[in-house]
Amino acid sequence: ARLWPENPTFDNYVTAFRPEFRTYFMNSVIVSLSTVIITVSLGLLAAYAFTRTHVRLLIIAMTLVIITQMFPASAIIIPIYKMMKGANLLNTYTSLILAYVTVTLPVAIWMLRGFMANLPLTLEEAAAIDGAGPFRT
Repeated sequence: ARLWPENPTFDNYVTAFRPEFRTYFMNSVIVSLSTVIITVSLGLLAAYAFTRTHVRLLIIAMTLVIITQMFPASAIIIPIYKMMKGANLLNTYTSLILAYVTVTLPVAIWMLRGFMANLPLTLEEAAAIDGAGPFRT
């Protein structure tokens, strides 16, 4: 085993930046940005609901969110594949984005719930005094 290669070469860089690379890179950008935007948007709404409302049904829902993280990935992949196949969404951006959102949303809700719990209620009370309703704060 050697620390440095015997014959250094830049051929791998040339291969990596062929025209196909741009397509692969753009696919990754589209899927990752879409997944992040959807996950953060839905996660913030859900985390706010879980934090600010004290309904027994929401406590049960939060427990279900945590329980979904206990399943192994292989137990989730097959049902997702069957649903995507049934909806004719295989080999599309939509199927990949939905699969990623399905996996990342419970974690996002759990993390954002901790953030929302630390926001002071006085912030909402001050907004209410200024005339903002529950949907504007």
